[in-house]
This record gives sequence, structure tokens and C-alpha cells, in this order.
Amino acid sequence: MNFKELSIQCRTYRRFSQKPVDPAILQELMENVRIVSSAMNSQVLRYVLVKDPALVKKLQPAIHWAAALPKELGTPKEGEQPTAFILVCKEGRGNPWDDIDAGIAVRNIALNACAYGVGSAILGAVEWNRVKDILSVPLLISHPLGDHAFGSWKKQVEELLEEGKGERSLHIHNMGISETRRDRVLLLGDPVRMMGAAHYLWHRGFHHVMVAVPCWTGDTKKIAFASPGSAFIHPFADDGELEALGESWDMVLGDPWFAAFLEKGQFNPLPWGAISGRESGNSGAPLGKETTDILDSL
Repeated sequence: MNFKELSIQCRTYRRFSQKPVDPAILQELMENVRIVSSAMNSQVLRYVLVKDPALVKKLQPAIHWAAALPKELGTPKEGEQPTAFILVCKEGRGNPWDDIDAGIAVRNIALNACAYGVGSAILGAVEWNRVKDILSVPLLISHPLGDHAFGSWKKQVEELLEEGKGERSLHIHNMGISETRRDRVLLLGDPVRMMGAAHYLWHRGFHHVMVAVPCWTGDTKKIAFASPGSAFIHPFADDGELEALGESWDMVLGDPWFAAFLEKGQFNPLPWGAISGRESGNSGAPLGKETTDILDSL
């Protein structure tokens, strides 16, 4: 089958055979969508595969079909419904292009499935709060950086899965660690990622660490202070406030984008890139290792 034939065949299906999809095919769909194009390589999408028959059945009423068609035409009846779902979710607050990323991702999944003779439908009318309750999806806000934080992150995930639902935040939590460095360190950038760096530095004895977050509106300020470790977050609204912040700290590190607003030599860029994969922040992963190597050199 050439690509044109595949594209023609890959249409919206609303009636499905009740034969389960081969698990190997489902696994391939998940592996391949993980590496599709992403704006700025930000990789904000996450995927949840639901194939357990009991959970699939519970999800059916929370996912709505073809509102423009009469229900008897657009909505599959019992015995015609999908036997698996792949949910496309956003991590954190996303970015202005995440809907484009989602479009690329779902089309990739649909074409990949069609190549194996598996029909699909792309649906957006989803009762997400209901889905979250059905699946007992826990929320863990963190960017674990280094082996200590990654171990803590794994422990919290295991606890959340045992409890069924809940919310946790990774932040500076062990106040008993001895101070070994009095350097004042300012971290600039996304609050979740920079709090991961602050957590790492705290465990190395740096106790004078602040995270500065760009907050150009009242709404962005609210979002920043809803992030983990908000007591360590300092908002700034323009380049003047940023320059003033930079002058009062011994070391300034963060997203390379801020280098243009600070004097040369004053700012040390941290690696910028997608946080992709379960172990991206630990010492064995390229991005995590590059970041921790810089922090260890301070």
C-alpha cells in the first residue's frame, strides 16, 4: 500500500470489530508517536493507552462522537465500540503550539494503525475530569534532577499509584541538610524545571537559591505561584526587573533565552531541551547529566 492509498483508507471509523487489537501493534503505536515532530522540541504531550476491557467499557460514556450527526448514525452501539483508547494529554501548562503537536500526533497514530488494518477515530469531545476519575490518574508536578530526586520521584509515584489518586509536588523538603556554600544563586526559567535545579543545589549545600519566573500578566503570576516550591519563586515582569535581579546574586543560571537580557559573563545557560522519557533528569540521561555536570561545577 503506497502513502496515497493509506491516506484514503485512513478515514474516521464509527463501527468496530470486537476483536482486541494485537498488543504488539498498540505498543508500536505508542513507540512511534513518542518520536513525532514537536514545536520547539518541547515534547509537552503524554499518551495513555487504555486496553483493559473493563476500563475501556467505563470510558465509553465519557467520550462523545459526531455531534453533527444523528446519534443513531454517529455513535457506535454496544458491540460496535472501540476496544482500546489512546488518550493524548498535555504535561503542565503546555505551550502555544501544543494543539498543532496534538494534531501531528493523532494523525501519526491513525496512519500507523491503518497500515495494520486497524481503523480509528480522532475525537476531541471528551469529559476529561470524568476520564481522570475513571483512570485514577495521579498528578505529580516535578522535574526530578539527579539520582536523589529521581529516587524520591519514583517513591512518590509508587505511593500515589497505591493510594489511587492525589497530587504531589517535588520541592525543597529536607531542611536538615547542612549548608556548605553561601553563594547566592538565581535560577531563571520555567518554575517546575528550575525548582528541580534548586532542589539539586539544596542537596549539595547551596541554601541561598531563588527561582525567578517571567510573569507578564496577573494570570501568569497566578500560574507561577501555583507551581511547586512557590515560597522560593520571585516573579519579574520586564527586562529592567530582570537586570535588577541579576545584579544582586553571585551566580545566575537558567534558560539560554534570558542571556540576551543580562551582561555577558553574568549569566550561565543551562541546557535547554525537551524533557523526554521517564528518566530524563537522572545522571544516566544526556540532558540530566549535562545539567547536573554544570551544577556540580559551581
